[in-house]
Amino acid sequence: MPEVFDVIIIGAGLSGLTTTKYLKDANISTLTLEASDVPGGRLRSIENKDNSFEFGGTYIGHHYHRFQNLAKELNLTTIDVTPLISFFKKQDLVINKQLIHQDDWENHKENTLDKDLKSILPWNLHRIILEKYNPYNSPEACLTEGTNDQSMRDWLQSLGFDSQQIKYIYGMNLSYGTDADSISSLQLMHRASFSKRQKSESKVIGFTLLEGMNELANRYINHFNLNILFKNRVNKIVKEKGLFSVSCENGNEFSAERLVLTCAPSTLKNITFDDYSKEQRIQFASELQSQPMFQIHFKHKKNFWEQDGFSPAIFSNEYLGMCYPVRNKVDPEEIIGFTAWVMGKKALDLIKLSQKDACSVIINNLQEIRPSIKNAIELTHLNAWSHEKDFLGGWTYFKPNQFLMWHKLLQSEKSNIFFSGEHTSISSRGIEGAIESGEKTARELLNSIH
Repeated sequence: MPEVFDVIIIGAGLSGLTTTKYLKDANISTLTLEASDVPGGRLRSIENKDNSFEFGGTYIGHHYHRFQNLAKELNLTTIDVTPLISFFKKQDLVINKQLIHQDDWENHKENTLDKDLKSILPWNLHRIILEKYNPYNSPEACLTEGTNDQSMRDWLQSLGFDSQQIKYIYGMNLSYGTDADSISSLQLMHRASFSKRQKSESKVIGFTLLEGMNELANRYINHFNLNILFKNRVNKIVKEKGLFSVSCENGNEFSAERLVLTCAPSTLKNITFDDYSKEQRIQFASELQSQPMFQIHFKHKKNFWEQDGFSPAIFSNEYLGMCYPVRNKVDPEEIIGFTAWVMGKKALDLIKLSQKDACSVIINNLQEIRPSIKNAIELTHLNAWSHEKDFLGGWTYFKPNQFLMWHKLLQSEKSNIFFSGEHTSISSRGIEGAIESGEKTARELLNSIH
């Protein structure tokens, strides 16, 4: 007979660990199953001497209080990233393979925006517009009845922007969706409302961890002595006699009265559910998309940017994506490497290739656009979340009409299957949202038990 628990949690990212911790504190018999051999989900740090390169969570907002309190309790060292962010603003543009100094963008022939937006660089345009025209003053307000869950294109067109303008407002190396038609404007408004709440009079923008972001998950488990079973990828869930029977690819089986699904929604299609468990939320979640993204890290053998006179950092609509320097956390003046983040439609193209071929496309694109980079860089790491079975991409994004419907389903459909993760958070986003969701799920579970 499989061992029986009160609760089985699938996934040991921050939401899963948080749920596990709170249930353990309440003396609830809990088992957390993790498909990989490490915790943390998309927290992934590559160590390099006294620094680390982040392929997942990178910076933490100034008011991520849950994160900051947790880091303090785990004796982790937070570093003010404000000096790093100031360097990040010094990017130049690549549009249609043409390098453009950011100072030249305002009067560039491609820039057809109105006068008050002409000086705003493309990577900031949609944020500025959302900040100005967002009709919701809080993340919670975005989830109330009567909100309009339309596409980003429809919303921008309602403000008077044409297709050429939208191409640069929401069409270059996107962090959410693949184009302005594919993303819920309501999700972006929810994110913008959270960012607005994060702002303060403090000059500190945010933090990162000296030890690397994934050390948060490692210390979390050790500090709270959590019961995590690694290398147990769930592939089947069946409901029998009031218990969920959970089967793993390695042959292990476990049973529980309640389940928590913290895995990326898009990966639910890799799990076979019996008919009883095919509730609407599971079907809906499995249709959600994970953000297409492809990342490579490389070292530089010489300061190629000094040769061509452009910024070390460039933002593009090409296969090189957003290519920016990784700086020494302690001494931001020092560049210790580069990371190229390719998002959206270009990432979709790369995902169809082998990882080796995708890397070649990015490097060749860099060298074609920026000849000074030839023989000046050395590829060191790649990270293709979309190629990984347990993620199928980065964070979850919502298509038009999905964001509000998903949150309504979470509130209305009740069962002994619970969902947790950033995609379920009400008031927060990012790492803070993951921790918030874990707390919320634990409360809901304890209420259902007692």
